[in-house]
Amino acid sequence: MITSSYPKQPGDGTSPFIAYLAEGIAEDANWQVDLLLPDHPALVRDRPGTRARLHPYRYAPSARSAVWGYAASLTADRSVKPQVLALAPIAFVAGLIEALRLTRDQPLDLVHAHWVLPNGPLAALVASIRGVPLVVSLHGSDMFLAERHPWLGAAARWVFSRAAQVVACSDNLRERAIRMGARADHSQTIPYGVDLAAFRPDPAARGWLRERLGVASAAPVVLAVGRLVGKKGFDVLLDAWTRIAASHPAARLAIAGDGDLRGALESQCARLGIAPRVSFLGAVRHDEIARLYAGSDVIAIPSVEDEGGNVDGLPNVLMESLACGVAVVASRVGGIPTVVRDGESGVLVAPRDVEALAGALTTLLDDPALARRLGAAARADSEHAQGWEAAARAHLAVYRKALAPRGSP
Repeated sequence: MITSSYPKQPGDGTSPFIAYLAEGIAEDANWQVDLLLPDHPALVRDRPGTRARLHPYRYAPSARSAVWGYAASLTADRSVKPQVLALAPIAFVAGLIEALRLTRDQPLDLVHAHWVLPNGPLAALVASIRGVPLVVSLHGSDMFLAERHPWLGAAARWVFSRAAQVVACSDNLRERAIRMGARADHSQTIPYGVDLAAFRPDPAARGWLRERLGVASAAPVVLAVGRLVGKKGFDVLLDAWTRIAASHPAARLAIAGDGDLRGALESQCARLGIAPRVSFLGAVRHDEIARLYAGSDVIAIPSVEDEGGNVDGLPNVLMESLACGVAVVASRVGGIPTVVRDGESGVLVAPRDVEALAGALTTLLDDPALARRLGAAARADSEHAQGWEAAARAHLAVYRKALAPRGSP
């Protein structure tokens, strides 16, 4: 696998879905998973108990210039940072050298690139040199960049023309890839999985969360989680919270995550007069986030298509929230509608519809029994089809298709 993002250490929340998938595939005795990824000052390479092997490549002259990947390459998920563009050729060459060194003396069956950009071109070149099939996984920001920059779009089309299989986490991403040249009969949608053991209902988390927030034990809590970037729609959520704060003065909105828009969102709270009703928790360790989910009454996922046209593929927050058995109110965008059964396992609202979002949150806060029913159905759906084991099996099936002309291992 070639990736530009990965949990930098156990418990880190940077692209955990890559780690879950790699470990899930490596559990199959027929497969050994090696991950090629950029080095980072905080990256822990040796992780006891894991099966996938990490192979970081050095590209930056100093720790301060290590800005390639790890969810740090874009400004508010809208534009590539100038220093990242400057480092791109260096990172490409460094990654290619390490990939060829890694595959020189050990068997290689296929190359799997996460994100068609920036990793697809490197993966396609390695696959071509070694004479093995290429599988490409799409995660959202890669297609956004490909669609808006002609030269990046040309690179993505070149990768798609060489891919044996293309995997998207949502139908929306798959359809966009097909429009850009991916073959419809060699592409499919595989939603992200979720760690059902780590993300589960936890009655004890309710008191823990309210103690952390400094609110009464009976106070209603709505949680939102994600990087503070435009496509997450947190500005819409704050507008909706003005309605809820007026009718539910004891309710607290907690926002977990950090990002380029934190200052703007905090200023918005002050301007709306809701700052005392909103808690910004900052970055939270991934191994602690499950308690935040499980302790909440409702989880809001107000995703939008941002001003540049970027939209979530399938938010990990959604999959984790559903697995924790908590009622979810989410926008009807990207891959969200393929996972949430509106009115049965969650509530869907139109993106940027402040009144609809406020109304749905109010309904669930006023009707705890309904919220519990939706949460229970969400957990049942997760147990049925949304574990990482199912996602890993689906990817192994993709691998077999890619290898079919050569014979599967």
